[in-house]
Amino acid sequence: MDDASAGTIDGDTDLVQSVVRAARILQCFSGHSHRLNLSDVARCCKLNVATTYRLLRTLCATGLLQRDPGSETYETGPMLRRVAAAGTGAEAPVPVVPR
Repeated sequence: MDDASAGTIDGDTDLVQSVVRAARILQCFSGHSHRLNLSDVARCCKLNVATTYRLLRTLCATGLLQRDPGSETYETGPMLRRVAAAGTGAEAPVPVVPR
């Protein structure tokens, strides 16, 4: 089991496993492709498909990712783009979890 699936980073075990996994999923979208399907994300993060699916659904529900039902692919969502823009000073910060 590697650090991503164990929920650790550099051996630090005092971390929330689901948050580490969600961060790893988001990192997959910073690489070669902006649209990934479920299998691609699971392979990128070395997680099983069921776990990856639940994490992707949660990330979509918060607006960090979005799913294209036609192609069944995932891409960065509006909330993640706003957070990224706020980090560059391009836009005012917004709440992370929509209500």
